[in-house]
Amino acid sequence: MHFCAYTEAVAAHNAKRLHDTGAVAVPLRAVHEGGTGAAAGKEDDYMGLADHTRLAVDARVMLRQNLCTRFGLTNGSMGTVVAIVYSSDEHPSRGDLPQAVVVDFDHYTGPGLTDGTRHVAVPVSVARGQSGSLMRCTRTQIPLILGYATTIHKAQGCTVGAGESVEYMTVDLGQKEYAAGLSYVAFGRAKTVNNIAFVTAPSGTRFMPSVKPPQTLLDRKAHDAHQASLAAATFLRNEHLALPFGAVFDDTAI
Repeated sequence: MHFCAYTEAVAAHNAKRLHDTGAVAVPLRAVHEGGTGAAAGKEDDYMGLADHTRLAVDARVMLRQNLCTRFGLTNGSMGTVVAIVYSSDEHPSRGDLPQAVVVDFDHYTGPGLTDGTRHVAVPVSVARGQSGSLMRCTRTQIPLILGYATTIHKAQGCTVGAGESVEYMTVDLGQKEYAAGLSYVAFGRAKTVNNIAFVTAPSGTRFMPSVKPPQTLLDRKAHDAHQASLAAATFLRNEHLALPFGAVFDDTAI
């Protein structure tokens, strides 16, 4: 997998890898309800659902929601597309979403669509917007994206190495450390140095610990003090609700 600092680089790499497969790509454009501004929301505004993507049989994909944690179908699970299923009166040329996308997930441990397989039919998902005016909007989409590349930010929690869904990684750190810990997160994904390679060798400064300027430390201390004062004021306003020391809350009384 290719890890990138910027989303634009992720989109370009995924598009190129999909094109290189020579497979017929199917466009998947989300359906929005709730107003003209509904489509403006990003993936994170709709619980990981993308506004649009393109998939194909044999393409590597990443699951963007928790479907069944018991059997290993969690946000970030990797797999390969087996089939894209439409009903008889639907067609991608009209912008219809498929009924489901069948995926062979790498570490799925539950029952498959047929005996002896790890094939899972991933249906469309509906998510409500998470903030502001989007809370009145919904997005309907297959919760899958191409999995040839991802941002370093989304890779947090991913492990790369032997026995994992991703055994090797290439990294594009970009020109600068635009966010604290960017390089650290990228380096920390690989089990060993043999599992990671860089598109461009990072400069020595990317390996040096960052030193925050004095003003930043003062701002942080002022912020912490402000939060502490708010917490104290909240406690005073609600002191009558506090339980005595050693009391046990009994929810059966509610």
